[in-house]
Amino acid sequence: MHRFFIKSIIKKTKQVIIPENLRHQLINVLRLSVGDKITLFDNSGWEYITELKEIKKDNLIGFIIEKQKNSSEPTIKITLYQPILKSDKFEFILQKGTELGVTNFVPIFCDRSIKRWNDDQILTKKYPRWKKIITEASEQCQRGIIPELNKPLDFTKAITYPNKNMSKFIALTGNKNSKLKQIPQSNINMEIGLFTGPEGGFTKEEIELSKANSIKPISLGNRILRAETATIILITAILIKFDEI
Repeated sequence: MHRFFIKSIIKKTKQVIIPENLRHQLINVLRLSVGDKITLFDNSGWEYITELKEIKKDNLIGFIIEKQKNSSEPTIKITLYQPILKSDKFEFILQKGTELGVTNFVPIFCDRSIKRWNDDQILTKKYPRWKKIITEASEQCQRGIIPELNKPLDFTKAITYPNKNMSKFIALTGNKNSKLKQIPQSNINMEIGLFTGPEGGFTKEEIELSKANSIKPISLGNRILRAETATIILITAILIKFDEI
């Protein structure tokens, strides 16, 4: 069954007004018709089996026939502090991170980041596309909550954001740092922040700054991984640690 995000569902009635942009996709692209069923979700953790009832010029009328709680969200909350990489690589991480269960994406600029845009360029050109990638990945993988996408931050600001009780880790090359499996699960909060490096890696100053702010260094082994590979491995390792996969 096709699955789509809709910004608001009126809970008091079973009728749903499906907006024009989604109407076009359902009727003109997927060729659905009256009587067909789709699944809608609205970022509340609930999803709604909806039957298409009436096709109008500017929208589509649906009728909720079943409401059910989404059960695909991980119990841990992962915030990914991800350096902005070359466009296709960063978009790959947004898509796969969403599929794996990341709760919050924080794009960051590091000293060795290859790509550096100003805020206006990101917010007007990149940000809408990134949001679309996250939403479409959430629809595809049956997420109940669409991950948040924060505004980009410099590394120096990201290490203290947000100011709350979160276990933060920074992925570094080499075996001199602890492996994630060596850290007792009881020492890790259910809200976790993960820092992975840019294409050129973290500078010595950035590593020292992270340690000064109690961000725990962890090893991803002796092999030099591509930036996007390191991110996927780190997310997966956390999920395995908490028996989420």
